[in-house]
Amino acid sequence: MADGKDAAAYPPQQQNPPPYSQPPNAACPQQPPNPGYPPAAQQPMPTHQTVVVTTVSSPGATFRDTPVMMQCPNCQNQITSCCSYENGMLVWIIVLVIALVFQLWLGCCLIPLCIDSLKDVRHTCPVCKFQLGLYKRL
Repeated sequence: MADGKDAAAYPPQQQNPPPYSQPPNAACPQQPPNPGYPPAAQQPMPTHQTVVVTTVSSPGATFRDTPVMMQCPNCQNQITSCCSYENGMLVWIIVLVIALVFQLWLGCCLIPLCIDSLKDVRHTCPVCKFQLGLYKRL
């Protein structure tokens, strides 16, 4: 089988280059990977992300029936507002309705005057006593 005859029957095989290959560029030598970091394929994927949100109320804060943390526009201190309760329109409407419905027990109509959750809330600064806002139930 080492004849010259068998070798002549088959044409010589040509060595084709790979379909797309460029010669290495001398201007951009290949950098070795940084030993301090694992390769991109081996980096662990984060399983969760923690987001910390800090909110500071602005002078246009929405005042409700609970104290609000904010910066006082008058004294510029970071404060928690003081809440004071005042009889507002809702309290007087409930007093009137109870007085009209339960005419015999007129003392019962004064009960809403003692319930803070029915009253309007005035927010003031504990440092300079500046009025920050007023939350009206009606």
